[in-house]
Amino acid sequence: MSYKDIPPSSQIIRRIQSLEPQNDEPDRSPQALVELVLSIVYRYKFLLVGCMLAGFVLAAYYASTLPPVYKATASVLLEPRRLVSIDGQSSFQRDLNLNRVDSELVVIRSERLLSEVFDSLQLQDNPDLAPSEPGTMSRLIGGAKALVTGTIGTLLGKPADDAAASSEAMTDRAAKRDRLSAFNRFANRVSVSRVGQSFVISVTYASSDAELAARVANATISAYLLQTVEAEFETLRSGTGTLQGRLDVLSQQMDTSRAAMQAGRVPDVPIPDANARVIGEAQVPLGASEPRKTLIAAFGATFGLILGIVFATLGFILNKKIWNVKDLRHKFSVSCLAEIPLPRALRRRSNGGTDAVRTLLYRKPDGKFTSALRDLRTTIDMICAPFADKRNSVVALVSWNDSANVAHIGEGLAVLSHQSGHRLTLLNENRRKGASSEGSDNRAITFADAIVDPETLDDSVLTEAPSLLVLPVHSQKTEVNLRADFSSQRAKDLIARLIGRGKILMALPPLGESADGLSLAVHADAVLIVITAGKTTTDNVKDAERQLRRIGANLVGTVLVDS
Repeated sequence: MSYKDIPPSSQIIRRIQSLEPQNDEPDRSPQALVELVLSIVYRYKFLLVGCMLAGFVLAAYYASTLPPVYKATASVLLEPRRLVSIDGQSSFQRDLNLNRVDSELVVIRSERLLSEVFDSLQLQDNPDLAPSEPGTMSRLIGGAKALVTGTIGTLLGKPADDAAASSEAMTDRAAKRDRLSAFNRFANRVSVSRVGQSFVISVTYASSDAELAARVANATISAYLLQTVEAEFETLRSGTGTLQGRLDVLSQQMDTSRAAMQAGRVPDVPIPDANARVIGEAQVPLGASEPRKTLIAAFGATFGLILGIVFATLGFILNKKIWNVKDLRHKFSVSCLAEIPLPRALRRRSNGGTDAVRTLLYRKPDGKFTSALRDLRTTIDMICAPFADKRNSVVALVSWNDSANVAHIGEGLAVLSHQSGHRLTLLNENRRKGASSEGSDNRAITFADAIVDPETLDDSVLTEAPSLLVLPVHSQKTEVNLRADFSSQRAKDLIARLIGRGKILMALPPLGESADGLSLAVHADAVLIVITAGKTTTDNVKDAERQLRRIGANLVGTVLVDS
């Protein structure tokens, strides 16, 4: 009886439907969407946390490198225009409206007023307004230009006086350019705005020097008062019939405003003819207004989290690795017969072997690994039930590129079957260890040796062999592996002899590395593809399924190993 006497895999799947329920249509409910999102978050949790921490650290570092910025604000209240008659009596015009507020905003922002503040405080050489140091490339270019200019002047034979005059002119132009650059930076830091819908104008200056910020804000208000009084003074002086006393009052107010502007403060006494009243003097800030390091760090963490979500989404879409049973249900025609959690002790290939697996099974008889192996063994027995009373079964475990988990699952199934009283031969793909035959002295015998020289595993040896016989597939001798033909008649005869002594379980070499696994899988009654979660891709499984179908192997299902 051959493997073709076994029912098709579709009938087998229907027979074991209670063990592996099939879902024809994907669940599209909101609950399924939430479960999908949570599964993606759990799968890429380290990526999300790493991106968020990286964004937080980078943003915090960036915020720590930014210079502190202090902002100081001074306020002035506009009042109706004050008219003073010749006899010294004053009155107010009712001409205060919103248009005047807009006009005064333009006046305060004007270059003339800001220039007076800039010059009175002598800010041209202030380090806060100094240009940034030129880079290495800029210095090299400047030096090259100077060298070329000097060389050309020397070649043309220009007089020394002309060269000195030219150098002086260049120095003057550079000084004017530096002053203009410093003034532009100064003007950009001055902010003038109206407070709500009121007639209050606030002047704010931002600087890395807290005292300078307060001085500039106060000086700007004083300059505005001074400019307004100067305009009134010039108007009266150019008119006729003006009293000298009135001019003296205006001159005194001008001197007070000018002194306040040069000192970087507001006038100590009222300036009634300025048609404005100072209601708020700029104080030295106690803390920096910028940068807002906490907000920057929070933004960096949020941006990192969003970037991590993008990477996780792309990884989920582009990643073809198989992670759980749900990934298998709608992608392959064969059923997943078992999901086996691999213990930590077996996750390294060097920790394998039937002795290690037996110890683990004895130590934790009710563990998840043992229970999953027991369920898989029961499923395999159900698959082979139609001919179990006629002959022993041959079951093959294959993978695409991971032989370690195939060996572990094969060793576990072999130990469980042996404990149930079955005689069993395990063909194990294990290149690192020498061949072993449990309980016998024939530890050098391999399946490849028996194919090349059948006398190494004749009937006498099989008779004396223990109930659990472990035969490595390949030999440690390279020449033997080169001569061994696993698809030859000798291999078929050897398998037939091994069937006579008991069941055969084959943990075959990876299909993606050699064709030896295919050569032996064709002799099996049932073939199972072992999939490693997070490592095996859908393309690997499709390639393995395609090759097994091509040679006519009876593929009945898959086994997912969670390692």
